[in-house]
Amino acid sequence: MYCQYCGRPLEPCALTCSCGAYLKRETAPGWNLFAVLGFVFTFMPFIPLAGIVFCIAGLSQIKQSGQRGRWLAIWGIVLSIVFTLIAAAAAAVFFTYTWDHFPDSPPEVFTNPSFSIT
Repeated sequence: MYCQYCGRPLEPCALTCSCGAYLKRETAPGWNLFAVLGFVFTFMPFIPLAGIVFCIAGLSQIKQSGQRGRWLAIWGIVLSIVFTLIAAAAAAVFFTYTWDHFPDSPPEVFTNPSFSIT
């Protein structure tokens, strides 16, 4: 790659030329790692909240760097919130309907020190 102003060869990751010109990049190459990890964490059990955090971090990085993965981060946030709400509702329903079926006193194994299984 060459400088568009002076024609000198440039390093692959250069942001400025030795002539002092600032170089514009169309978009940063590659996918944003936080957006990809956040989207993956969305579908893992017990950690959709980590998906929300990673997707938000990835989205803010994408706004600054122009990397790919904006919609991946947005969908990761949406799906993480949906899965978290579903899990919370399922836990609430489970504990609401099973709470009455727990015994009021602990089993004899825990209350009687002389209790023996054999």
